[in-house]
Amino acid sequence: MRGMTGKDLAGWRVEIWYELCLAKDERGGYDVAGYFTDKDLASATGRGKAWYGGNGTVEEVLVLTDDGKSGYIVNANPIALSEQEELRKVAIAEAKRKLTAEERRLLGIE
Repeated sequence: MRGMTGKDLAGWRVEIWYELCLAKDERGGYDVAGYFTDKDLASATGRGKAWYGGNGTVEEVLVLTDDGKSGYIVNANPIALSEQEELRKVAIAEAKRKLTAEERRLLGIE
């Protein structure tokens, strides 16, 4: 995704794909066995192939793709940019508190 930063995304689209996961042990570890556009095919492919002959699990994922064959998984949960200016002020104030009075005078930041 880093390579797409700042680029025009014309031609790209978000699709629903299905991730097939196969448990590899009793502790919850798993391997991703593949991605599918057909949920039933993903389930059938994972039948009996997980740890101890169990079935794989299928999860819906959102994928950013331009060709429908490869892409990037997109986090569907909304996020918000942190209040950077306010956090910057707090960080600067904390840094200044660590300086001695002499150091603050030398830096001209009293």
